[in-house]
Amino acid sequence: AIDLITPSNEELIPSLEALNFSWESPGGNALSIDYTLTLAYNDPEENSPSSSLENPNNLVMQCVITSSETTAPLPDQSYSFFQLTNMECENNLSFECGKEYVWKVEAEEGEISDCPECSWNSESPIRTFVFGAITEGTYPINITVDTVLPEFMWDGICSDAQSYEIWVDDNP
Repeated sequence: AIDLITPSNEELIPSLEALNFSWESPGGNALSIDYTLTLAYNDPEENSPSSSLENPNNLVMQCVITSSETTAPLPDQSYSFFQLTNMECENNLSFECGKEYVWKVEAEEGEISDCPECSWNSESPIRTFVFGAITEGTYPINITVDTVLPEFMWDGICSDAQSYEIWVDDNP
């Protein structure tokens, strides 16, 4: 089986810079292994994370990565999000702050030098992670201020946010 390392299950990933996919190879005597990394939005309307992965509307990225003795060591694989975007991957690449995503890796062993008919397939368990977080609680909240220029503060947990929306109401 393939052991997924990062992101760990239910991990909070604050930014694209922090998004790194790594796993341990299932091993074997292959000269090459083809890995298929699949990443999808975990749609709460789906029955399970696996059905979210199977629904093409949820697909964020699917990438086939060939690892061979000449390109990389076979045992461990590690790819940053930015490395993956530079590869030829089928992708939609849209992440939303505070949303949960699912990922898995499938491996297919290529040709074995001593036994061409001895190839195998392996699949990882499905893992989830949350990208960024919706910031709860800002100052001022549910209070009346005596200024026309109140100062709003919050922790910028989703560092890739392009903008923020502030709602102000005169009826607390």
